[in-house]
Amino acid sequence: MNYSNWLMALDLDGTLLDSRRNISDENKAAIEEWKALGGRVCLASGRSAGSIYPYWRELGLQLPVICGNGSGIYDFVGGRFIHHVDLPSGGAALAAAADAALPETGITIYKDGKVYFCKTNAATERNLNNENLPPLYADYRSLPEPWEKILFSQEPEHTPKVAALMEKLADKSKFRLLLSAPVYFEVLSPEANKGVALRRYCELLGFELSKTVAVGDNENDVMMLTDAALSFTVANCTEPAREAADRVVGSNDESCMRQIMDILERN
Repeated sequence: MNYSNWLMALDLDGTLLDSRRNISDENKAAIEEWKALGGRVCLASGRSAGSIYPYWRELGLQLPVICGNGSGIYDFVGGRFIHHVDLPSGGAALAAAADAALPETGITIYKDGKVYFCKTNAATERNLNNENLPPLYADYRSLPEPWEKILFSQEPEHTPKVAALMEKLADKSKFRLLLSAPVYFEVLSPEANKGVALRRYCELLGFELSKTVAVGDNENDVMMLTDAALSFTVANCTEPAREAADRVVGSNDESCMRQIMDILERN
C-alpha cells in the first residue's frame, strides 16, 4: 500500500485523544504505519497552536497544524502563521452583551495565537488546566481587536442561553456561530472553519484535496469531514459528524486510528 502525498487531517479532543487526553500506544503505532507508507499528518483542532504543540512534538510531526477551528494554520518549524483569519469588528459588543446578560458564562478571547481568559468560571479554569495553557488574564474591554475568536464557556445546562443570545445579536454575514462542545460556544469569522482551512492547507503545501483523509467527532469537524476525499468519525461523535463522515469506527477510547488503518489496508 502506498499513501505517498496523501494527507490525513486529525482532530484531537474526542478523536485522537482518549478520555484522559492521551494518545494511546496503538494510535501512535498506527500513525507511524501511515507515515511509513508515505502518508502525511496534519493535526486539526479547535485548540490554540500552543496547546496543540505538545501532541505535535510527541508524534514527531513536521507539517503545520490547523488551529482555532480553522482560524489559523501555524508552522512550528518556521515559528509563524502561514494562514490567519480574524473576526470582523464587532466581536467586543457580543462579548459585552454576554457579560451583561449571562453571569454564569465565562469569556475567553483568542488573539495573535494567544488565549486570554477575560471572565473566568469553573469551565474556563478546566479549559486552562486541561490544555495546559499559560494563565493569561485580561479585560476584554481593553483587549484591542482584531480577535481570532470568542469562546464562551459554561456548564452544559447554560450553553443554550448563550446560543440563543448570539443567534439574536450576531450578524450572520459577519460571524459564524459554533457549538464546539456541550460546554463551549464559539464566535468566529465565517471563513474560519476546518473545511476552508483544509482546502487552503492543500493549496499552500501542495497536497491534492482528492488525496485527503479527515477524522473528527464534533460539529466543528463537519466541514472538514465533508470536504475531505475520505472521512471517518468515532463512535462517541455527535449526530452531525456521523452524518458527514463516510465511515464510523470505535470510540476515542478504542484506538480509532488503529481501526482506520485496518480499514484502509482492507480496501
